[in-house]
Amino acid sequence: MRNEIRFRLIVWSALCTGLVGIIVPEVGPLGSPYKEIMHGIGEALFVAGFLAVGVDRYVKTKLVDDVVRDVIPYAIGFNLPKEFSKELRTLFGTGVTRSGMEVTYKLTRLGTSYVKKDVEVGYFLHNNTARPLDYVHKVSVDTSQFPDRPTMKTTIRHFACWKDGLWKYKLEAGDPGFETSSKNGFLVFERKLSIPPDSGKVIKCVHGWTEYHWVNYSDHFTFGGPTVGVAFTILYPKEMQVAPISFEKDVNEGDITPDDGKHPGLKSYSYGGVMLTGQHLWVQWAAKS
Repeated sequence: MRNEIRFRLIVWSALCTGLVGIIVPEVGPLGSPYKEIMHGIGEALFVAGFLAVGVDRYVKTKLVDDVVRDVIPYAIGFNLPKEFSKELRTLFGTGVTRSGMEVTYKLTRLGTSYVKKDVEVGYFLHNNTARPLDYVHKVSVDTSQFPDRPTMKTTIRHFACWKDGLWKYKLEAGDPGFETSSKNGFLVFERKLSIPPDSGKVIKCVHGWTEYHWVNYSDHFTFGGPTVGVAFTILYPKEMQVAPISFEKDVNEGDITPDDGKHPGLKSYSYGGVMLTGQHLWVQWAAKS
């Protein structure tokens, strides 16, 4: 902080002194040689101050950004097998991250054998670089486990994104342009977004889908991008029981905040750490015996 204050004082002193050196010789009584000398010094100081305020800061920021993006990923882990190096390059090259993720499962019992699972997901996006980046807002869920039952079909119900309180897009099932596709056993829908560098703008993606499972089932939720902080809530009927969630990564129990246990049919957990792309959390449910 002190270095920053000192730097600003020096820069503004150079700008002010340079301005004085430019203006005073034009109105003062100095002779021609001194006038030219002072004018030259004033110009030099003013240009130096201007470069320090504007261009120099930009060049430094750009240089650091280029080094972090292009050099560090290759320097770290250079002596490891290429498979490890590739993963490290992917991690260090991450420009867009997510935060404040909220995931809600609502389980509904269907007869004695099946469960309907309604899922709601929302998270905030952050561009951690100095340049705009593309981000693919994507939903990818397993296609139906019960193809012989057309009424128990996996569906993506809604898909939306808003920025500073205004919808960039808001799609509901059946809307024009909201056409999902099947790829390798997954139901998929996606939209590409351009994310500006973080500048106080709030960008949030939300989506929801419905799946059907057996009444006794072990389910997993996969993180599609680096995420800081997740709140996971499960709503379930009284004739069912739900086990505590578990994380794929090594998370200390003290890092997870569970619900208070005072609300039957509801379990909620929050974790403030980082979940990387492809990592999971698991939840198990079953019918009460």
